Amino acid sequence: MFGKTTTVLFWACALICFVAFHKGICRRVDKIRPVVWAENTLDRLRPWLIFAAVVLAAGLGLFVRLYRFPMLPSGVNQDGAMAASDAIALAAYGTDRLGTPWPAHMEAWGRGQMSALLTYMLAGMFRLFGVSTLTLRLPQMLISLASVVVFWDFARRSLGKGFGWVALALLLINPWHIMQSRWTIDCALFPHFFLFGTYCLLRGWEQRGWFYGAMVFFALSMYTYGIALYTVPPFLLVAMVVLFCQKRLRWLDGLLCAALYLVISAPFLAVMILNAVGGETFTLFGFTIQRFEHSIRSAEIVLMQPQMYAGFAGNAPYLLNVLLFQLDGYLYMNLPEYGSNYLFAMPLIIAGIAAFMGDRISKRQPWLQTEGQRPQWGMLLMILWLLAAIWSALNTDSVHLGRAAILMYPVILMIAYGIYLICKRQRLLAVALAAIFALGGVRFAGQYFSHNTQHNLGRLYYAGLVDAMAATQGRSMDTLYVTLTFPDETPYGMPLEVLVEYAARLDAKYVHQNATMADEDGRVWKPFIERYRRAKIDELHIDPQAEALYIIFEPDKAYFDPDAFVFEPFGDYYLVTPNVLLK
Repeated sequence: MFGKTTTVLFWACALICFVAFHKGICRRVDKIRPVVWAENTLDRLRPWLIFAAVVLAAGLGLFVRLYRFPMLPSGVNQDGAMAASDAIALAAYGTDRLGTPWPAHMEAWGRGQMSALLTYMLAGMFRLFGVSTLTLRLPQMLISLASVVVFWDFARRSLGKGFGWVALALLLINPWHIMQSRWTIDCALFPHFFLFGTYCLLRGWEQRGWFYGAMVFFALSMYTYGIALYTVPPFLLVAMVVLFCQKRLRWLDGLLCAALYLVISAPFLAVMILNAVGGETFTLFGFTIQRFEHSIRSAEIVLMQPQMYAGFAGNAPYLLNVLLFQLDGYLYMNLPEYGSNYLFAMPLIIAGIAAFMGDRISKRQPWLQTEGQRPQWGMLLMILWLLAAIWSALNTDSVHLGRAAILMYPVILMIAYGIYLICKRQRLLAVALAAIFALGGVRFAGQYFSHNTQHNLGRLYYAGLVDAMAATQGRSMDTLYVTLTFPDETPYGMPLEVLVEYAARLDAKYVHQNATMADEDGRVWKPFIERYRRAKIDELHIDPQAEALYIIFEPDKAYFDPDAFVFEPFGDYYLVTPNVLLK
């Protein structure tokens, strides 16, 4: 897991934390004359140093997010293709690809396990600008960029400008935030909408109107990922109890906020209730509340498992993997050498959480309104946010970064708090930390855009395979055979229907409702399941006279006569066309 450079940076961070938070060592260091001179110099240069650090972080962060966007990573993952296919159907027919009108929750893989908000965002994007890789990935990128600004303002309003700049710089070069901004996957929206809602709660302390905005974002977050069902309501309940006790929220406002939240989230809640207690599909507010006969998601909620306490205990190591050790195992979520928050930042995660909780317990920073003291509502929200995220991760079976991404924002805030305290105690150490994170960020950017990483990411996103499928558009053929030979294993194998439907821009009614399709010359297509087939090429009878196309992997070339076929390369794959179709 740790390379040589990461190991050095890890121990450097650990040593910096030890020196900065050990009062005795700190006092001795402060008496060293060169250190005193350096500290005074850094104090005079502080505004310029902060400006330079933020500008450099912004430049690096924006570069890594936007360089060759949306073409990298190449290909499209199966969840993105699924959301896109549903969105194309919604934009054209007002139904998902299976024919369900305006679903509140997407049937997706036949088990009701894809949230709806991303699909509706894509449908609007496709309707306005057409279907392309850019419009597929743009919603997630725009939401991610907006989250940077909101996160900075949340941190700034919670603990001041200095803390805000530290938090902003960390987020700009955060590996998880960079990589997820290039995804197209429904659950990746959940942390951002939770952030937007929490930010509105923070602003609501001074201006109650913001509480209504919070309800809108928290209600919309229910449509971003199913785990919101047992994450958002407990968080909101505790937050509202605090607000009532502190007389920052009137009963009428509280009831109106609850009503707004329930009305907006009602279709999602109705889907969850229907599939929990049983019943028939129905319509609510114009949305289809669908019963999913083969739903399996409830089995992944630890609270609903027969051995609940054993489930929580068994899930604790998975939680620690995400929260601290950053051992996720999915390349498209983080790079193993860097983790989600940089592996070398582990000492800062521990120090930041310990210092944050310690300062709250010792009341150096009051949580709430006390006589003669300014309340730190933002700090309490950070704690509630972290606890809600931990609860969510513990309650989600075999949790990984994709499922527990809500942890990322509060963890970044905890790291920022640790660095912020170090900045206040020893500016020399803060400069050393800035250099460490700058080195980490530059190394991450280089590794992320390296040929090897992008090649491996492309394989996970079916790059080459999707391009070859797209190239079949408009070509005359009876059948397309797609190889079952892959460069490496993927968790889902090869979802032919989803990838072909999106890549070849097939009409949803043809794929799922047996609608008739024909070539421009009037030649009627075979039904989808006959026209598009998976195949083991080594077991397939390959007839050079058959009007069939083949998408194959490199080893499959041995089964084709090079004089009878034309091979078009697409990354690791080839689109193979018999000469008979080229005449």
